[in-house]
Amino acid sequence: MLVQTKEKVRDFTFSHSLADSVLSDLQEYKSGLYMEAPKFYAGTLSVIPEKRYLLDNIFAEHLPILTYNLFKDVLLASLISLVFYFLVTYPLTRLTDALSTLGRNAKLSLPKSFFRYHQSDELGRLHFTFSQLLEKLNIALGDLERSDSHNRAVIEHAADGIFLLDENYQITRVNAAAGHLLKMKLQKTLYPAR
Repeated sequence: MLVQTKEKVRDFTFSHSLADSVLSDLQEYKSGLYMEAPKFYAGTLSVIPEKRYLLDNIFAEHLPILTYNLFKDVLLASLISLVFYFLVTYPLTRLTDALSTLGRNAKLSLPKSFFRYHQSDELGRLHFTFSQLLEKLNIALGDLERSDSHNRAVIEHAADGIFLLDENYQITRVNAAAGHLLKMKLQKTLYPAR
C-alpha cells in the first residue's frame, strides 16, 4: 500500500441511489501503475468518486443559482401565458360567445375595444369573415322565405287541385282547389303557415 488516509464518517444529504441516478455518467477510474526502472508492474490505481459528496457540494454551491433560474423561468412563463391570454384567448372567447348568441338578422356585436386592438390582425379578419358570412346567410334565408311564400301562394291559388305527399305517400298539404274537388272543408292545419 502506497498511501492510506482516514476521514471521519460524514452525513450526506442525498442517498446512494439518488446520487447514482443524478451522476450516472461519473464512473470509476482505473489505471495501471508501471515502474520505469527497474521495469515492473506495481498494481492498479482505482479512483472511486463519492457521488454523494459531489452532489452535496453541487447543491450547496449552485442551489441559489438553480432557485433563481427556476423562479425567473416560472415568472417568464406566467407573463407569456398572461400576454397570450389577453391577446388571443380572451378575444377569441368573446368572439365565440358573440357568435353563439347571434339571432337571426342580428349583427355580430363586440365591444369597441375588440376592434381597436384587433382591427388588422387575424382576429379582426376572422370577425370580418364571420360578419360577411352572417350577412350572406341572412340574405339567402330572406330570399328563401320570399321564394317559399311565393310558392305557397301559387299552390294555394292554383285552379288545379294540388296534393303534397311525404316520403311515405301520406298527404301533408292540399290547396283550396283540391279541397273543393273532394268536397272537403279545408282547415288551416292542412296547409300550415311557417
